[in-house]
Amino acid sequence: MNDRKLKAFDTVTEWSKQIVTIAAGTLVLSATFIKDIFGGKIISLNLLWWAWLTLILSIAFGVMVLGSLASALNDDGALDLYRPGIIVWSLAQVIAFLTALVLFSSFVYSNLAGSFPAPPR
Repeated sequence: MNDRKLKAFDTVTEWSKQIVTIAAGTLVLSATFIKDIFGGKIISLNLLWWAWLTLILSIAFGVMVLGSLASALNDDGALDLYRPGIIVWSLAQVIAFLTALVLFSSFVYSNLAGSFPAPPR
């Protein structure tokens, strides 16, 4: 039984780290749009700012997930992955990350759609 809890702990820790890594990488890659922002070529700047904000929130929530997991492991030695704090922070991280990806994808689509001329009719 304890082996199953440790596997679940490793799994939750691993996906939380992956989300933090992907979110941070996406922020760095999306910074390439800064040149276009200063050049006045960005169409939907609000989408980009909301995407950045939710990506940063997902990183912060990831830190809270990892902190809650460490706290659960250090409290009394009993590992309970279903503590309310772990569940809440995990859900918040996943929701913020998915929202950020949708916003960022919408931003990229709107800017790419606006940068190509309309096909001739």
